[in-house]
Amino acid sequence: MPNKLTQNRRKWIAKLLNTQERNIANTLKKLYEDNTIQYMNAILQLLEFDTPKLARTEITGKDGEAFAINVLQIGEDGEQTKLLKAV
Repeated sequence: MPNKLTQNRRKWIAKLLNTQERNIANTLKKLYEDNTIQYMNAILQLLEFDTPKLARTEITGKDGEAFAINVLQIGEDGEQTKLLKAV
């Protein structure tokens, strides 16, 4: 059961990280002092475990056809003043 395995693995990793919190913090502090670029890369990699990535979404018109988006500028009088963008 892959779902159960994934769930168990996540629990194991969470438990491991909780017991290593002080070591991780000290290592990140040293990395920050030694090489800020590597530090930022490490932080970004850690964020992937906390913040889920968004899946790519493609928007299409009917039956997958292209569609147009028009952005209009409306004046204070409520009248269209110009077409800003047509896609």
